[in-house]
Formats: sequence, structure tokens, C-alpha cells
Amino acid sequence: MRIRKVLAGVCLPVLVAGCVSLPGSTYELERLQEAIPAGTPFVQALTHEYTAFADALRLQRDWFNSQYFARKGLEIVQGTVVGPEDPANWSIDSQSARQEMADARGRLLAVLNDGGPAHAPVLTATAQVKFDCWVEQEYIAHGTEAVEACHRDFLAAMDVLASAAGKPAAAPAAAKDGAAHDDSFLIFFDFNSTQVTADGSRVLAEVVKTAKKMTGKSLQIIGHTDGSGKGDLNRRLALRRAEAVQKALIAAGLPADRLLVQGRGSSEPLVASPGNVPEAQNRRVVIRFAN
Repeated sequence: MRIRKVLAGVCLPVLVAGCVSLPGSTYELERLQEAIPAGTPFVQALTHEYTAFADALRLQRDWFNSQYFARKGLEIVQGTVVGPEDPANWSIDSQSARQEMADARGRLLAVLNDGGPAHAPVLTATAQVKFDCWVEQEYIAHGTEAVEACHRDFLAAMDVLASAAGKPAAAPAAAKDGAAHDDSFLIFFDFNSTQVTADGSRVLAEVVKTAKKMTGKSLQIIGHTDGSGKGDLNRRLALRRAEAVQKALIAAGLPADRLLVQGRGSSEPLVASPGNVPEAQNRRVVIRFAN
């Protein structure tokens, strides 16, 4: 029987507090789903990605790994810097797969240490979690389509990050919007929807709390879509998403004259994807504090 070394000594006593991994257990995932992502856009995106990954594993009835990655997400929420998995800590049979993953992890660490989280926060978070997905699926089911899907998604994210390396576009965009990365929040939307989700509502609660401490600043609410629709329709959908967030913030007590709304359609994707292909990470509203 293959044993994953990464958790050796961590979850052996089943009754240890905070280490529940019995079949069907979702305690850690539920805690993560209830948490409010905060911090930099990278931290928020990484929390979102690990939440989605842990939930996908739950749907596969992979209870143990679902809880493991949910705990990883909770560490991020609590302010811990969490890196990509080390394949050496997983009992992966294929030597060629282990070597390929080790090389890929080195490239990913270079991105993480060289400004990726600041310049391309969502894409960098996607790359990290897709790498972890690749490692986990290789451990579970070598050679299957699930492994290849995670691998392809990781490589696609890394290709875009590599093509953008050294380009200063991200920094001026943030400066133009007049907001620091630490004062930004991301709200994600379902396909073709303007309804704020439960996760989005938790983020908005954090926005309201922060806004009440920053009474002299306005909030820019910028709606975006993926590229699956036509230009004019996407711009209108992006604006309606921003207006839905504006309405929720007004209902929570923020004055309307502090809330500046824009809709930018699909012109500023955070995750590169082929034309007309839905991409969840691009369906978002960005909230930034501005002077």
C-alpha cells in the first residue's frame, strides 16, 4: 500500500483535534468555505483556488485529500505562507513523473519568488493549485485523464506567466486605478450570472469592515466577464455585476457617493483562455480603495 509521506506523523491518531480525516468528513472544508478571504489579491485567489480544489476532491469522495487541501487553505486564511506541494513527499511510483514534477516545481517557485503574486495574482494562484492537483492526481491515479487535465492546466498557466514575464503592464494598471494590492478584493461570479454568491457575500462583509476604517477613501467597483460572450453583451454583464456589488454595499451601510462603478467586459482577463471558452477566474468584480 502506498503511503503519502507528506502527512506522516500528522494524522495517525484519528482523535487528534483538528485532524479529522474519516470517510465522509468535511469539517475542515466547511470551515474554509465559511472563511472570508482577505489580504492581497494573490492570497484571496489562492484561498479561492484551494477551496474549489478541496471541494472537487470531496465530490470525488476523496475525503482524506479533500481535508488535507482544505487545511492548507485554512493556513492561508490564517496568514501562513503556503507553497506548492513537494512531489518528494508523495509516494509516486513513476520516476519520470517525479522528475518532471520536480523540474516544474522549480519553475513555479521561481515565479512565486520573482513577483508573480504581485503582477499576476490570480494566474499565479491558479498555477500553484493546478500543480498541487497534478501531484495529488498522479499519486491517486497515474496515467489517467484527470492527471493530464491538471497537468495541462498547470502548463497553460505557466506559459502565460512566462510570456508576461518582464512586462510592466500590471504595475501601471494598479497605479492607474489608484489602489494598493493590499486594499483590493475579488468577488467571483457563476456563469452568465450577476448574483453575488455566498462566498462573495462573505468577502463583501470584509470590504464593509475595511471601508468603515478607511472613511476618506472611495471604492472602485470594476466588473469583468470571461470571453464566452459578445463584446457589447459582456460589457453590459460586467457593469451589471459591478452594480450588484454596489447595491449590496449600499444595503450594508456604505454611502453611494463613495462607490464608483465600471464595467470592462472581457478586455482584462486574469486567466488566459481560448476565445469563447468560459473561464471562472475571469468572471469577477474587483473592489479597490482609492483616494
